[in-house]
Parts: sequence; C-alpha cells; structure tokens
Amino acid sequence: MGAPNDSVVVTMWSHVVRLGPTRYLVGPVNVAGRLAIYRSDGTLDRVIRLKPAFFPDGTPWESPHQVGPMFESASGAAVVLDMGNGRLMLVDTVGGLRTYASLRGSVFGGLSLPDGRMVINAQYPPGESLGRPLHIIDNKRIVRSIGPAAGRLGPLSTSDFRVLASARGGNFWTSPHDRYELSLMDSLGRVATTLTRPFVSAAPAPGGTMAFGVASIHEDADGYLWVVSLRREGVSDVKADERITPATIRGLAAGLTSTVDIIDPRRAEVIYSQSFAGPATPFIADGLVYRHRDDASGTHRIEVVSMRLTRPNAR
Repeated sequence: MGAPNDSVVVTMWSHVVRLGPTRYLVGPVNVAGRLAIYRSDGTLDRVIRLKPAFFPDGTPWESPHQVGPMFESASGAAVVLDMGNGRLMLVDTVGGLRTYASLRGSVFGGLSLPDGRMVINAQYPPGESLGRPLHIIDNKRIVRSIGPAAGRLGPLSTSDFRVLASARGGNFWTSPHDRYELSLMDSLGRVATTLTRPFVSAAPAPGGTMAFGVASIHEDADGYLWVVSLRREGVSDVKADERITPATIRGLAAGLTSTVDIIDPRRAEVIYSQSFAGPATPFIADGLVYRHRDDASGTHRIEVVSMRLTRPNAR
C-alpha cells in the first residue's frame, strides 16, 4: 500500500486496521484529517475526510495526527479516534462515518467487546476514573474504570500505556507497554491469569529512551498468544527532547530487535520464539501483520505480511 501516484501518501506514523474481509483502513496519511481505504491487492479504494478540527481561537488544526489510535470493531467496521474533535468514529466498509461516542482526556488505544461496548486505554479527567488505565465505555458514558489505580492525573508515565487484544468469551488481554506482563481480564476488571516473562535488554538511555516494550498481542483461533516485543541493544542517539521527524524515527529504529513469542496460555509456556532486526510488526488478524519499508525509489510503503507457525513443537 502506498503507490507513488496515489492521491494520499502513507507515512511512518500510519497504522493499519482490517476493514471487512477485503479492505484495510490506513491512517493517518500525509493530509490532515484524512483516512485511506485500500483493497487487499494494495490499490487505493477511496479517501475519507474527517470533520475539520479547530483550535479555540478558530485556527484550523492542520495536523495529520488528528487521526489517533485505530482498532477493529466487533461488527467488522473500524474504530478511529478523531483527536481534533474528541470523538470515537465508526468507519464502515464503504467509508461511511458515524460517531460512536464523545471522549475526554488522552486516549492511547482500545478494543471492541462482543456486546458493542469498548475498552479504552486512556487518562480521563479527575473523578472515580482518576489514575486507572482502562475504561469500559458505551456510546453514552464511562461504564466503569478498571486496572490498578495510580491515584493521580499526569504527568504520564510509560506504565500508563497498555497493549490490548481480544480474547475468548468476551475477555481481553492487556499488558503494560514497558513490562512483559500479560493479564487476562474481564469487563469487570477481574484478572483470571497473568503471564510474565523476563527480558534482557540494555538499560534505558539518559532521558528515558525505552530499551524494551510490548508492541502487539494477538490471540489466534487456537487460543495461542502471539506477542510482539522489541528491545534496543544499545543507547539511542536520539535525544529525549528532539523533534520527531522521519529521520529521528529511522534513528530510533536503528538497533532495534523485534521478537515474536508464541505462548500457550493454558500451560503458561512459550512454544516458539523468533527474533529479527528492525521495528515491531503489529498483528491485524490471524496470521497477518503489517510492516513499513521504503522501496527502491525511496517511496514509503506498507506491506501486509502472512505469518504462521510451521513448527508447532519447536522451542
């Protein structure tokens, strides 16, 4: 995805969500407030425009980052955070848009529950939700806030960021971004099991550059967990206060090693693990991940790649 003659350009910040059986939703792209739908063969199907966003003084918010976290809905549509207008949007397979819920606070990710409600990883304004990382919402309100309470509102710490993945029975997996700590949780916040794994990584650089992170979790049709983590083998040259550009993103990617672990949660055992150089490849469905690359002409592209376990007894 991302041919040179397309009307929009995918970027290093673009994320991919499956949109029905034959489409992918990609965002943000290089134009503010736009999303792109691609066919499964990588050709551009259509471009969607979110409602324009404005600052309080009336200045347009001309930022591609109006498009926030995206994830698949229980109905097969996609959920997109419109950061500029403070709302979660549902995108159907033909590009139709409708508002699911208005949101306050900083939202880092989410997932859909089978009953149509959603789990949001967010930091909300003060109240009983204060400091809790996860929130069950419907299209009207916060139903409940779950997870360990930090008892504060900001500044954000790395542990506030959670990776989320759907599980069987309407449950879900969650892990702090900075620890390999997978918890199976229900919508009441009850933890059924927690799986941990030690990791070996260089210490964070001065200024807080992360040396380890859980990037993606996926439970497949057989109940196995696919966990993508990444680690840095050495100290990054990127400064903590440095402006984020494509060049700094490439600098952060240099020296990264990604690992895919396949875990049998019933035995709490890693049945296969493989590492490779480069940034993490997030899962979008059973056996499907996406990755970023620059082609021979220097055009940035996104590839959807098949990944499967061919040696189930390997360790």
